Amino acid sequence: MESYSGKVVIQQRVLPSYRASLFEEIADRCPNGFSLFVGEPREEEAIKTATSLTSGRLVKADNQHFFRGKYYFCKQKGFVEMLEDFQPDALIIEANPRNISTPSAINWMHAHGKKVSGWGLGAPPINGLFTNFRKNRRQKLYASLDSIVSYSQRGADEYRSMGFPKNKIFVAYNAAAPAPKGSLPKKPIQFNGPPAISPTVMALVFLSICPMKFGAALKVLLPVIINSLPLCNEFVLNTNSRTSGGRSEPSPPSLNLKSIMNLSI
Repeated sequence: MESYSGKVVIQQRVLPSYRASLFEEIADRCPNGFSLFVGEPREEEAIKTATSLTSGRLVKADNQHFFRGKYYFCKQKGFVEMLEDFQPDALIIEANPRNISTPSAINWMHAHGKKVSGWGLGAPPINGLFTNFRKNRRQKLYASLDSIVSYSQRGADEYRSMGFPKNKIFVAYNAAAPAPKGSLPKKPIQFNGPPAISPTVMALVFLSICPMKFGAALKVLLPVIINSLPLCNEFVLNTNSRTSGGRSEPSPPSLNLKSIMNLSI
């Protein structure tokens, strides 16, 4: 990735924790200034978000959420004020018409002779209520962008079908993990070590889901369990019984804490 000499702002609705490293990498390539403008998701979205960056500046937006599903939209208060304070040379936004604060930010950038790029998944079909209004809003957003970046070739094709100029569409395939640094560890062609999951765990899982009678299962699996516990000097069977269909059956075996602590998984 090449360095950029200007100051850059990237806007996101929220910052998932797995994407923090991506923006830190971009910040490292913007030595003259990088700011990431993000807000918080709704509580029910259960998105684990990052709260800081090791490179660049993280600016918190005041996200205000309205409605749900296909009719959801968001307002990010403080967007234009952040631009006025930071004075970026380039702005990269989510190409999402659901953010009603984006048009004001685009207008501010263009009024100051600066470029705005959008990025997103594409332009899937719109249906449901207010279809024409939503389509027109999306079309107006795309028309205001100087370029657009798609996560996939399919998304790029969708943007092109909306009339966006082909020479202003770029594809950056969606990958969250950075490239490994240094040489990869050497691995043997064949694996001769112990199984990744111990026979004890396999046996206990089998006992929990197997429909066969407990007595028959125990007869087959108990030697496996005992043989896989060389470090344990105790193996406790729960002798409590449970009733099934009017008949009493013994409960599955349970390991005591000492046994569990000595399991090798």
